[in-house]
Amino acid sequence: MKVLLLFVLSALLSPNLAFSASDNSRILAPLLVLSSSSSSSNDKQDPISLTTHIKPENSLQTPANLSDLIKISPSVALNGQGGHFQNFSIRGVSKHRIKTLVSGIRIESDRRAGVSASFIDPLLMGDVAVYRNPASTLFGSGALGGAVQIETRHFTQPSLMTGYSSEGSEHYQLFGTGQDNWSLGVARREASNASATDGDELNSHFTQYSATFVANGHWQGLDLDFLILPSFAKDIGKSNTSFPTKTTLYPEEKHLLMKLGIHSDSGWNGNFYIHPNKLETEVHTENKSRNKVSGEAFDFGSHWQFEHDANSYNSLIGLDYFGRRRINIKETSLNLLTQQQSFSQSLNDGQENEVALYGTLDWAWQSVAMQAGTRVSYFDQKTKTSHTQTNTAWSGFINLSYPISNALEFTADMATSYRFPTLSERFFTGTTGRGAVIGNPNLKKESAHNIDLGLGWIGENMSLASHIFQLNVQDYIERVEVSEDLLTFVNLNNGRIIGLELSGDYTFNTQWALDWQGHIMRGEDNNGKPLADIPSNRFSLGLNHHYSRWTTQLHIEFLAHKNKIGNSEQKRDASTLLSAAVRYQAGPNWSISFSANNLLNEKYFASSDKKSALAPERSLALSFSWVMH
Repeated sequence: MKVLLLFVLSALLSPNLAFSASDNSRILAPLLVLSSSSSSSNDKQDPISLTTHIKPENSLQTPANLSDLIKISPSVALNGQGGHFQNFSIRGVSKHRIKTLVSGIRIESDRRAGVSASFIDPLLMGDVAVYRNPASTLFGSGALGGAVQIETRHFTQPSLMTGYSSEGSEHYQLFGTGQDNWSLGVARREASNASATDGDELNSHFTQYSATFVANGHWQGLDLDFLILPSFAKDIGKSNTSFPTKTTLYPEEKHLLMKLGIHSDSGWNGNFYIHPNKLETEVHTENKSRNKVSGEAFDFGSHWQFEHDANSYNSLIGLDYFGRRRINIKETSLNLLTQQQSFSQSLNDGQENEVALYGTLDWAWQSVAMQAGTRVSYFDQKTKTSHTQTNTAWSGFINLSYPISNALEFTADMATSYRFPTLSERFFTGTTGRGAVIGNPNLKKESAHNIDLGLGWIGENMSLASHIFQLNVQDYIERVEVSEDLLTFVNLNNGRIIGLELSGDYTFNTQWALDWQGHIMRGEDNNGKPLADIPSNRFSLGLNHHYSRWTTQLHIEFLAHKNKIGNSEQKRDASTLLSAAVRYQAGPNWSISFSANNLLNEKYFASSDKKSALAPERSLALSFSWVMH
């Protein structure tokens, strides 16, 4: 890390490095987007697209974290337990089956609940792309059900933002500045414990600091971009039904993301990145025991690809490498009655390597546009006390779009995907925020195939889209209860998720607009038993109004009851959620926003997780934003 920092500093200070404006999003890992749409809530989204783009800065309701931001995307739902580390599912797939990337940097985690990108303040996020289909060919292991790609926000002028929410008395501050060729953003966010709709206290407090620095330049005929993203959080509470009898706390969470990207006009590009990270967990049982788990890892990777454009087709070939080193999880246990202390190494010097070669091809035949691709991956994994586990996998996709008329379009997407078991699933044995876990070294990789059929229509004032999909997963890795508060992982023979997704919008005039979306989903294993993490069926309706300096939104969401539950889940009653927001542009530089969530004070669970506490009570929020023009 010191060598890399010295290299970057010397490059920045070199007189031969002339900085100029360039596209910071060029160096992604990978670059290819299956289908694209607009990146602003103020612009039209492609109704038939399987990728939703969201910009936090355009939201009237300032999101608290990534999950809070993307839950407005079709078929995205909150998943797992609540609090700062709240996770999400995409089309009924969650945890390590969803890949998360930050400016092309793969984010991995040893948490059994899956990866959480809550360490980045949403105000520092620029464009967030949600891929609602298997994307292993593009992103590798873990994108079995979809992916989320976060691009950092680029500030081109001094900006200030501050806000307050009554939910946990949360408050935040943001400062950003920059020019076309560089950007700096710093954010702070803090919250106390919130209250649920039944008045119970939620263990949801935290304090977080995060920042981004981006620089773009040109050197020796190459375009360069550099990213550094540090993040530090402390005193993070875990909200669940065990609190306060059993309290889970994350005393510290640390991340440092650094990337150097290179782009050549001849068609090749690549990047190098590192990501050291650390997370501490404490589990307190009243008057009985205190367990402290400290986990750390050093992640790094590189990505290279070459593109070739021709009149009749476009091709791309790429090489990916991702590695993890020094994955250690240590546990200290203290018996509060006897004061006896014990130490254990839950995961000792784990490491992983994944190497992949992939390629894609785009071409058109008459009015049909087609795209296909494939990836071959090699993976190995071991700890200091275990034998090396090796796996290979391949994935592929083919999709086509056919314009039935000027307004009507049909799409078909078929893809295979895979996920290798994590080190924690195979080798970790110890204490977690959910209970004790025993790893299963005999786990096999998951593999899946998916088909999606879509139909979209765009009229003068209205757009409509529908998708029907089916995902079949072989050797589905499921977390199961061995006994009370004791969990392990097993491979199911297979699982199947089928669903219907609807979305659309209607523009009445220049002032009024309506949008809606909904989904129906069902997931079962090969024995007909419900799969975990399948969200409740949902339908939402949004009314938007813009007049002069005022912008107003009213949003209502209907969640159906859920009585078919998977392992470690609970039943959910039907609920109706109402929220509202208004923004006033006070001048060319100033704007004021006011929002309210759960206006009906509905008593509901945010997810079906067995340990999910009731959602927070009705809350109000106020924010101020200033941008120099």
